[in-house]
Formats: sequence, structure tokens, C-alpha cells
Amino acid sequence: ESPLTVKNLPSFYLSAGLGGAVGIGPGAMVSATIAVDHLQITARLAGASEFTLLEPPGTSLSEYGLMAGYALNTGVSHVYAVAGLAMVSVDRRGREIDHSGEWSWTDYERVKETTVGVPIQIGVDFGRSFAAIGLALMANLNPSQSYTGLLLTLSLGKLR
Repeated sequence: ESPLTVKNLPSFYLSAGLGGAVGIGPGAMVSATIAVDHLQITARLAGASEFTLLEPPGTSLSEYGLMAGYALNTGVSHVYAVAGLAMVSVDRRGREIDHSGEWSWTDYERVKETTVGVPIQIGVDFGRSFAAIGLALMANLNPSQSYTGLLLTLSLGKLR
């Protein structure tokens, strides 16, 4: 039997990841995945926010997506690529509203947008049948605030 053979048993697992989104800042993701043979279906909740020390964040976003794609188990690793549709909410800093003094926070109006995007995730997990650590490259292409990011992930469940 080839090490690339995938059995017909469905698997289900939960993943969480921490990392960052290019041009935005720290990011995080949680997802639930079901896989049968090479087909993988993933529901993902992701978010990122600009980190500023003395001011409110400039941009933050959240995404709720459903993706499908291809997965391959090699015995030691699980490699996958998925894409789909997502609802994306972007919260930006608008014009200055109030600046009370040199040592106080400046308040800004918040500009909120909601749009539809195309979430993409490519990753590899290393581990056994119940737990794995991996890397995931995630992205969302949308008209409001497209982004890419890299995450360190932990997956738990029936991985193979």
C-alpha cells in the first residue's frame, strides 16, 4: 500500500491558529473540518487587528467562511488547500472626533463595512491521528480589505 493512500473513513477535527496578517497585524483563526477521502470542507472564523500602543486600532477585520478543497494524508503529514465564500466585516478608523490633551487617547469615528470575500487556506499539519501542529497560509480576497497571513496551528480530533 502506498504511503499516499487515503482511507474512505470520514474524519473531523478542530483547529486553532495564531499568527499575523500582512499590513494589518496580529491574527487568529478557529475552524472545524470534515474530510472524506481527498475532499475537505472547512468552516473558518478568522480575525486580525492592527496593534497600536497609544491609539485605538486603525483597522480590524473578521471573517466567517465556508471552504472546500483537496487534502492529502502522507502518514506523517496532512497537506491541504481549500477556498470558498466568506462574509467579511472591516472596522476602520475614520476622522478624528476628540483629542482632549497630550496624554489622553484621541477618539476617532469608526467606519464599518461588510462585504463578501473569497477565503483561501493552504496548510500542512504534522502529527498523529489525534493531534497535529502545522503552518497555514490564509488569505481573503475582497473589495474592502484583502489580506494574507501566516499562522501556527494546533489541530485536535480524528485527523486521519
